[in-house]
Amino acid sequence: MQIECRDRTIDDLLRTDKYTIPTSQRPYAWEQQHVEDFEEDVVTNKESGDYFIGSMVMFQDGDKIAVVDGQQRLTTIIVFLCAIREHLVSTGHVSDAKTLHDIYIEKLHRDSRKYFTLDPGTSYPYFHNIIMAYPKLGEKLETGPEEKALLEA
Repeated sequence: MQIECRDRTIDDLLRTDKYTIPTSQRPYAWEQQHVEDFEEDVVTNKESGDYFIGSMVMFQDGDKIAVVDGQQRLTTIIVFLCAIREHLVSTGHVSDAKTLHDIYIEKLHRDSRKYFTLDPGTSYPYFHNIIMAYPKLGEKLETGPEEKALLEA
């Protein structure tokens, strides 16, 4: 097995790959304070340019990259982007919302099939249908602690 370390921006990370969170990983568990702290860190540090969000451990798993460490942060970044998209829609910036969605959240595969950037494994289909989908699918799905944490984020 080859181990390599690469510095990547969130833009590069989300534009180029498809991620999965193996079901063996813990479910999304960040509480509101974790999300607020992460947001504060990112917003506070935006003035200084690059912000180091921490290391992530990943491995190639077929056509996806499996996230072993960093899934709480990666999931929260996707949640932030979905919230920004929804804000853009609610303020009449639908074209910008669609662009953000198509670049970072749901992409078109070369065979013309759409796929989500992140497949969270344990919270499927909730994360796809309620958080990531655009437009929202609006279906009623059972929720547990993980889904409630995602909704609160």
